[in-house]
Amino acid sequence: MVLAKAIRAFCEKNVGSILDVQQVARDYFPMASYKTFLRTLNRLRDEGLIVPVSKGMYLICGNEQVELDIDDVV
Repeated sequence: MVLAKAIRAFCEKNVGSILDVQQVARDYFPMASYKTFLRTLNRLRDEGLIVPVSKGMYLICGNEQVELDIDDVV
């Protein structure tokens, strides 16, 4: 529960940027196991807070619904 709130706060601060799963897990959330971190990201993806771009990369779109154009993101 605390991890989910922390990741959600991280995403709200970084709206519009790319989230690299391994880097964020290693640098910002080392206290959580990697598997738990991935489960939390899956929940956020289901809520629409993040959108998958490629394997291990997400676009943080916040509470807005965004139509993803890969060329614009990259």
